[in-house]
Amino acid sequence: MIRSALQRWPLLVVHFGIVLLMLPGLMQRTGAHYLLWVAVYLTCVLVAYMLAMRIPLEKLRLPWPDLGIQLLAYGMPLVTIIFAVVHWRVLGHVPLLEALKQDDDLAVVALRREANEVPAWINYGGQLVLKALLPFGSLVLWYRKRWAFWSAAILGLVYSMSLLQKSPVITPFVPLWVSFVIFRKWRSFISLSAIMVTLLAFLVMVANPVDEATPTRPRDEGYGHVGRIVISLGSRIFLTPGWTLAAWFTHIPQDIPFQEGGAIRPLAAVLGVPYRDLSREVYDLEYPELAALNTQGTMASASFMYGWANFGGAGIAMEGLIMGVWLVLVNVLFKDRWRWACCLCVFPLLSASATSLPTVLLTHGWLATLVLFWLFIPPDSELEE
Repeated sequence: MIRSALQRWPLLVVHFGIVLLMLPGLMQRTGAHYLLWVAVYLTCVLVAYMLAMRIPLEKLRLPWPDLGIQLLAYGMPLVTIIFAVVHWRVLGHVPLLEALKQDDDLAVVALRREANEVPAWINYGGQLVLKALLPFGSLVLWYRKRWAFWSAAILGLVYSMSLLQKSPVITPFVPLWVSFVIFRKWRSFISLSAIMVTLLAFLVMVANPVDEATPTRPRDEGYGHVGRIVISLGSRIFLTPGWTLAAWFTHIPQDIPFQEGGAIRPLAAVLGVPYRDLSREVYDLEYPELAALNTQGTMASASFMYGWANFGGAGIAMEGLIMGVWLVLVNVLFKDRWRWACCLCVFPLLSASATSLPTVLLTHGWLATLVLFWLFIPPDSELEE
C-alpha cells in the first residue's frame, strides 16, 4: 500500500510522513493544543496538490541536455577539492584539526561557527557542493560508475567533517540511503548507517572533549558517552523537530509578535519590511542561561512555521498552498520516475522540517539538485540497480 502510494504521489507521501513524524515532539511539549494548525497546513497542501494535478502540465516538453556521466565522474571530485582547499585557505586552518587540540567545548563551538564566517560565495558554494552536487553525484555514480564513487565519497567526507558540522556528514549519502531502502538492499543500508553513526559519534566526542553537563546537555548518569550519543541522535531525529514547533508556537506571538513578512528574508525584501532572524530570538527564549553567557545559537523550525511567524494561521494556510503547488511542479521534472523523485527529494523535504522553503530551495540545494538531474539524467532513464 505504501509502495503503491509512493509510486503515484512520491513527494506528497514523503512530505506528509515527515510532518507526521514531528508530532510526537510537539505533543510531548504542548499536548494537542496546536495540532489543529498542523492539520490546517496538511489540508492546504493536499487541496493545492490535487487542484494543481488537474492542470495538464505533463504536456510540457523540456529540452534535456544529457551531459553524460563521465563529466560528473571527473568534475565532482575536482569541484569538491577546489572548494575544500579554498575554504581552509581563507579560514587559515582546518577546523577539525584545531578542534582536536581543544579541551573546552565552547572553544569547539566557536570553531564550528567560524567555519561559516567566510566570503558568501565560498559559504554558499560549499553548501551546494555538500547538499546538492555530492548527494546527486554519489547516487548516480554508485549505480552507474562505481569506480568514481569512492574518490568522490571520501573527498566529500573529508570536507564535511573538517567543518565540524554533523548534518553535512550525512547529507551526501541520504539519496543513496533511500535507494537502498527502495531496492531492499538491507546489508548495504546497515553498513552505510554504521559508518555514518561512527563518524557522527566521532564528531560528538570532538565537540564535547570534557564529559561535563551543560545547560542544553545535562549529564546522563549511567548511560556513558556512547549511550549519550545514541540518545542524542534518537532525540534529534524523532523529538527535536517537534520541539522546535512547540517553541515557535509557544513564543510567537506571546513573546515575539507576528512579523508581517519579516521572518523570511526574500519576502521581507519584497515587502520592504525589516528582516528578523527569529531562529536566534526563539533560541534565546528557550535557553536563557546560554543567552546570558552571550552564546549564540539558533532554533529554526519547519517551513510552515515561518508562515505562522509572519501572518499566524493565514500564513500556515498560505505555506500549505505554496508547498502543494511546488510539489506538483517538481513532479513535472520527474514524471513517473518515482525512484529518482524519492531519492533526490527526501533530504530537501527533511530540510523543510527545519527551515523556510526559500532557504531549502536556494541554500539547501533543492533547486541545484533539480538542475543537476535535468542536466545529467536522460528523460527516459529510471533509477535501476
